[in-house]
Amino acid sequence: TNSSNMNATIIVAASSMVLAIFAVVFFLLQNAADGGMTVAYGEMTIPQEDGTSTVSAKYAMDGATKTVSFSAGGYTSMMTEYFDADGNRNIQSYEWDTNGPVLCRFNLERDFERFDAMKVSMDSVTVGAGSTISVTDGDFEQTTELNVEYTMIEGAAPADWLPAPIDEDTCWDLEKTFTYAADEDTDDRMLRELGATSASNLAQWVYDDGSSNGGTTICHPTNDGIGWQQGEVCYRVSGCSLSFRGSDDGADWVDNILGSTYTARGEYSGKTIHGGFYNQFLSWRKQAWDTGEVPWSFKNCGTKTWIGHSLGGAIAAVASLELGGVINTYAGPKPFWSGTGRIQTGARTYHESDPVPQQPMTHYHGCGGSGCSLKKVWEKCTNNAFSASVPYPCSCGWRGCRTCWYNLFDGPCIGWSTQTSMESSISSPLSRPYGSGTGSAVFQNIKEIVLGFFMSTGSCASSGGHFHSMTACYQPYGQ
Repeated sequence: TNSSNMNATIIVAASSMVLAIFAVVFFLLQNAADGGMTVAYGEMTIPQEDGTSTVSAKYAMDGATKTVSFSAGGYTSMMTEYFDADGNRNIQSYEWDTNGPVLCRFNLERDFERFDAMKVSMDSVTVGAGSTISVTDGDFEQTTELNVEYTMIEGAAPADWLPAPIDEDTCWDLEKTFTYAADEDTDDRMLRELGATSASNLAQWVYDDGSSNGGTTICHPTNDGIGWQQGEVCYRVSGCSLSFRGSDDGADWVDNILGSTYTARGEYSGKTIHGGFYNQFLSWRKQAWDTGEVPWSFKNCGTKTWIGHSLGGAIAAVASLELGGVINTYAGPKPFWSGTGRIQTGARTYHESDPVPQQPMTHYHGCGGSGCSLKKVWEKCTNNAFSASVPYPCSCGWRGCRTCWYNLFDGPCIGWSTQTSMESSISSPLSRPYGSGTGSAVFQNIKEIVLGFFMSTGSCASSGGHFHSMTACYQPYGQ
């Protein structure tokens, strides 16, 4: 049995450490396989950014199957890549906490996409002391250098080297963000596989009237802040989460548009708030919160989560500020006046081609930067009508050069794929997405509608009709 002890420097996007570990190990194993070592195992110690703690990973390769497992923060994670007899690539992911299995996924599209997004390269064609393994992700703006130590032993790994995979029946029974039902229909299964969460589901289900999906939507009459229109403010409670409905009547739209021309001061927070959004919140608070209609089980939660889409996201942000808790909003517009600052924690999700989260340009979000998970949904061009490239030699070494292609230009995009990325390090997170991008976003909406007359372009708007669609562009990509 041959054993090698090696050192390397990993240059990795700090916010994608988990995927970086998987990508680096798989690359090392592939490099070993290319060198004729098809059965091997080993482990890797990765220092963390704090300079004191480490993460240890174990890995193994048996023919066309590569597996890596590591433990951190009370969780054990494992990912396996293998090719079946027909040459089809498969990826399986598992996760356990101290109480047992909590997650498993089989061949989900997002796992392929997230893993393939990690671009792995080496500065030398050999693996040895001083080798540099670069892992970069263009969606992140910061990188970190980490010195690692790893071993690679030729031969079969011991039977207990890696945790046993979670069996399929257990996977099916796991309840994390979905109830895995045997009669789950195709749409529900697709949502689960894309990444819908309990929060993004609740943001969608509040649009249902009456009782459905294990909950009830309650509505109260409201007038817009100017007194022109009548409408309703609607909400739904599930455990420690409460979701508000987005715009669906005249009063909502008056408050959305004209409410940006005046402000209100929060009764409890003292912060300056968009007048229309505060009017909607105040109407709900007086009829539901103050009267005791909202159950005490929610009011007494240690952490209340306020959820909503569009206008519902803005009301949720105001409710979190006034009544305490965190937010989890989708396509929510900016509810706070300039200078309010970061005043909330939680999560925000927006589509970069959706103009609503960019409005009003005079206001700001309250959740951004530290303590706020900011997720961007975006469209990647997957098919151009035509393109032109020229070859050139690259990656030259003692083995010679390989041929790369320099893209000269691409024709119009005629196919799209909806992607997501986490924005961990951006400028002005409270104004993100930027109001200055509104014109571009409107143009993208028009372009999508025009293309939709001729073909299904593959973007979320192809099925939802527009990039603001909760069902098509937000529910499947939740936090």
